[in-house]
Amino acid sequence: MRAPRLYFVNGAADWLLAGGGSIAAFAVLWAFGPPTRTAALIAAAGAFSWACNWPHFAATLWRLYHSPENTQRFPLTAFVVPLFIVAGVIGSFAYPETIAPAWVKLFLLWSPYHFSGQTVGVTMVYAKRAGFEIGKLERLALSGLVFGTYVSSTARAEAGPGPIPYYGIKVPTFGLPEWIGHAAGWGMWACGAVFLLLALRWCLDRKRALPPIVLVPAAAQVVWFVFGYRAPAFYEFVPAFHGLQYLLVAWTMHLRESSELGIEAAPLKLSAEWAAGNFIVGALLFWGIPHLLSGLPEGGLQFSMPVVISAVQIHHFFVDGVIWKLRDAKVGARLTAGLPAAA
Repeated sequence: MRAPRLYFVNGAADWLLAGGGSIAAFAVLWAFGPPTRTAALIAAAGAFSWACNWPHFAATLWRLYHSPENTQRFPLTAFVVPLFIVAGVIGSFAYPETIAPAWVKLFLLWSPYHFSGQTVGVTMVYAKRAGFEIGKLERLALSGLVFGTYVSSTARAEAGPGPIPYYGIKVPTFGLPEWIGHAAGWGMWACGAVFLLLALRWCLDRKRALPPIVLVPAAAQVVWFVFGYRAPAFYEFVPAFHGLQYLLVAWTMHLRESSELGIEAAPLKLSAEWAAGNFIVGALLFWGIPHLLSGLPEGGLQFSMPVVISAVQIHHFFVDGVIWKLRDAKVGARLTAGLPAAA
C-alpha cells in the first residue's frame, strides 16, 4: 500500500488554507493594521463571510443530506435535531427577553468549542498522513493545548460585567473570577509544551523532522484565541479563516467521493458546481432567512439575524459531530487519500 500523501492539495495550498494564511494575516494586521474596527474592515470581513464562512455551513448540509446513506446512518441528526432548531427559533421569537438570550448564549459558548474540535481533527489527519503516531498521551496533550485556548479565552470573556450585545440581543455573562482564565492559560501552555516534547521525541526516535504542517492548525488556533484580540482588524476575519480550513477538507472529500462513485465530470466542473451550490445555500441561510423573519413584530433584522445565525450554527455543530468521525473507516480512508489523480 502506498503511504498517504502529506497534503490535501499541495504544500502551498495546505499551508495557506489550513492556518498559515491566518497567521500571516495576523502578523501583518498586528504590525500595520488600524488599532480599532473600521467600517472598511467590517465590510471586508462581511465579504469574506459570504465567500468563505457561510459556504462552509452549506458544505456540511451537503455532506449530510446529499446521500440517503448518511441520513439513514444518522437519523436523529438529520431529522430530529432540525425540530429542536426550529423550536429554538420559535421560542426566541415568542420570548425575546428570556429564551432568545439563552439561545444566542448556547451558540456563543459552543462555537469556539467547535473550532477546537475541528483543529484537533485536522491535526490528527495531518499527523496520520505524516506517520506521526498520536497515542493517548499525545492526544491528551494536543487536546489540552487546543481546548485550553477555548477555556482560557471563554473564561476571560465570562469574567466581564456583561451583558454583551450580539446584534440587538443582550447576552448575559457568568461573572467568573478572573483567576479561572489565568489558570486555564497556564494549563494550555503546559499541554503545548508536553505536546512539543513528545513531537521532539518522535523526531529523535525516527531520526527525521516532523513535517511542520502537522503543527499549523494548532498554531493558528492559538493565534485566533490567545493573541488575536491584540489586533482588532484581524479578529473580524477569524470565522472566515475557520471556514477556509473546513472547505479545504470538505472539498477534498467531495472530489474523492465523486471519484469513487465513478462520476466522470471534470474536477473543475464538479468543484464549480459544489462551490456555487454552497454559496447560494449559505446566502439563503445567513441573509435570506433573517431578512424574511425580520418583518415579524418581535424585532427587526437586529433580532432575527442573531437568532437565525445561532440556529444555523447549532445545527452545524450537531452535524459535524457525526459526519467527520475518523474512527469511521470510510471517512478515515478518504481523508488520508487526498485528491484524485485527475484533480
